[in-house]
Parts: sequence; C-alpha cells; structure tokens
Amino acid sequence: MSQIESLRRCYTCGAVLQSQDPTKEGYIAPETLAAHAEKDVLLCEACYTRRKFNRLPSSVQHDHTFMTMIGDALASGAMIVHIIDLTSFECSFDPRLPRNAVPNHIVIGNKRDLLPASWTDEQLKSYIIYVFQKNGITLKPEEIFLTSLLSSNTDISEIENAIETKRQGHDVYIIGSLGAGKSKFFDAYLRHYKNPSQHPVGVSHYYGTEANVMKVPLDSTSFLYDVPDLAVSNSFLRYKEDAALQRALQTVRPFPVRRTGIVKGGSLFIGTLARIDYWDGDALSFPVTAYFPEKIPLKSVLPKREMNALFVKYLEKKTWKPTLSCLSSMADYDGFELSIEGDEEEEIAIAGLGWIQFRNRGKRMTLRVYVPRGIGIDFGKAKGK
Repeated sequence: MSQIESLRRCYTCGAVLQSQDPTKEGYIAPETLAAHAEKDVLLCEACYTRRKFNRLPSSVQHDHTFMTMIGDALASGAMIVHIIDLTSFECSFDPRLPRNAVPNHIVIGNKRDLLPASWTDEQLKSYIIYVFQKNGITLKPEEIFLTSLLSSNTDISEIENAIETKRQGHDVYIIGSLGAGKSKFFDAYLRHYKNPSQHPVGVSHYYGTEANVMKVPLDSTSFLYDVPDLAVSNSFLRYKEDAALQRALQTVRPFPVRRTGIVKGGSLFIGTLARIDYWDGDALSFPVTAYFPEKIPLKSVLPKREMNALFVKYLEKKTWKPTLSCLSSMADYDGFELSIEGDEEEEIAIAGLGWIQFRNRGKRMTLRVYVPRGIGIDFGKAKGK
C-alpha cells in the first residue's frame, strides 16, 4: 500500500532533513532524528553548529518610517539609490525586506579611499555584488559606483547622469546607514541642482509616518526623497554617547594594513572591543591581515593562560583605549563559533569596527568570535587581496 509522509525540515534554513549523506544539505545524525518526535523543532547539523555556541549574529531592524517609504518605493516602481560604507555594510540588511524586489537601483560605495589602493575597483564591485546576493538582491557591475568620502569637491556627475537615465521618469529614494555619507551626497547633488519644475525644494511630512523628509523635484511629477538614516542597531556606531570611540571609528585616514597571526589556543584581542580565538584546527597557527581604524589597538596573544581571565583583566584595568563603559565581563559579549574549511581568501567583518582577512590553505579551523551583545558579524569572501 502506498503511503505519503510529510518531510521534516530544518527549523532555521528549511532544508529537508536527511541522515544519509553528511556532505549534503539538511544532514542530521540518525540517532538525533530518531530520538525526537515528529512535532519537535529540529536543526540540521550545519545550522546547529552555527547556533550551538550562541544565537545567530544580530541583524538590523529598520523602523516603521523606513519600511513604509521603501514599501511605497517598491510599489510605485521608484528608483532606489543605496549609499553604503565600504568599510562596514555587510550587516546592514534587514531580513524583513522582500528579496529581489528592487528592479531599478544603483549602489554608491563610499569611503573608497579608506581601503588599500592596491585593491581594484573590479574586485570591490565583485565583492559588493557578492554581499548583496547573499542578502537576496541582484546587482550588476554597471549599477555600482565607487567614490571617496563625498567631500566638497567630489565630482558626482557620472552618478547624477546614471540616476536621471535609469529612473525613467519615476521618483528616486536615497537610502543609507548613519555614517555612510548620505548627507554629503545630498550636499554634492544640490550644489549644481537646477529646479526643472514649479515645485519648491523643501522638507515635508511623509504620509503614513511621523517623519519630515527632504523632497527635491526632478520634474513636474517626480521627486527625489531623502530617506531618514537607516538603523545602526547592530553596529559599533550605535554607541553615540561614547565620544572617544566615535572619534576613533569616524576616521578619514586609510585603514592601516596590519599583519599578524593567531596561534592555536591563542587569540587576537581587538582592544577590549572584540576578540577572535583560534579554538581548534589542523595548523599550529595561521596568518591574518587586520583592517581597523589606526586608533583601534590589536594584540596577538599566545596561549599561555586562560583567555577569558586575561581578557577580563585588560577590560577591568581599561588598558586599551577606546573602551566601552557597558562592558565589564564576558557576560557582556556575544560569542559565535565558525567552522572553516577550504582554500580561499575569507574575512570576518565586525559591524562598524573593521575586519580581518585570512586564507586557511585547506586546513580545518574552528574560530570563536566575541563582540558586545547585539553587535553583528559577517563571515565570507574577502573584499580584496
């Protein structure tokens, strides 16, 4: 007699659970599958590994104003201009946004001059495409423009021409996280702006929200909207009250290229703001290249003593500046475990702080990353090399 059974799926990724092939998605140990009832919530081995050490990294949750405005933009076929901070944008995507729902957009990658000059624009555009694709948004190289700090003398004529050509008579919504350079873009845009309509440039209430937004006429029927800054709730930029930290982060100097290594059982202390442990693996050590603002201290620590105790000692003594007053013990940090294999340039990015790059040469490695509670991290392909 034929029989139909419902497939059991991973609660996190939705893959069909299977116990036959550990190399394929949805694998779960047969004894684990057999020990749980049909109604129990189960995770595949891959998702369990990502979550067992702590919950998944924090994602951004944009506010009602942004969600309303972006919904209007998508519904009306408006163009979206997304300004990103090239040094920290990987964790700025809201998972509630519809995937692949932006048919007409361009991305402006700002702060190009803070990255190594040896990295090509093609490499960076490829990286931007990769990150957006991970978050369900398809981009083409011709939809990406790279610029540097959008200072008072920055020429944005190429971007202006692209906006006018691609918007096809529709409205334009400019979005970007705090610190990405959106206000400087507007300054540069308005410097040569000529009003082609009878409507004034001004600030007005946006229907359905409590926000007042800048509205710039593009013709008699369409406008450019300055969307309020996006949330930085999972970034170090959220610590606005800590002036010393913000001065260190908001640098206009290129990120120094600092090469160091992490010994098995040892750690890389990023001041007392974050920490990366080489927990286990095949190699005795591995080299890393660190990219953080010059005022953020780094220290490669050998495994001579218990890392938690040493880290807390530095934390209590406030040995390194800048520090955060909200951090006093390891309980104030989230921890994440990364299982790494393969042979390619990869990086670990910490939202609003910086990133490290490394290549593990086919070795098996397990890293643990500690960041203040609620700070996002991202792991994947490296920006450049």
